[in-house]
Amino acid sequence: MLNRDYLVAPEAVNFKEKRGPSTIMACDLCAGVMGTSVLKVLLGRGDIKAAPWGMQFDAYHQKLKFTWRPFGNANPLQQLLLEFIRPVLRGDSRA
Repeated sequence: MLNRDYLVAPEAVNFKEKRGPSTIMACDLCAGVMGTSVLKVLLGRGDIKAAPWGMQFDAYHQKLKFTWRPFGNANPLQQLLLEFIRPVLRGDSRA
């Protein structure tokens, strides 16, 4: 949700179809983070955060955020947040 304030086309987000906006820069950034994490594991150099930890980096705002959700999406707090977030991303006026 770090990029919510500059999401140009909220209608591009559709949870039912499991799709959302992306750019090649974001894909490259994700691939770099994943490659670095794999390298850390292979070389035994430092810890990485695994589930239920999450990491989000917003290159536009240059912000890094770590989250922790025990039980992942089955967590009641996560379910509540998803109920709030879905209508906002769909552009529902009542949200």
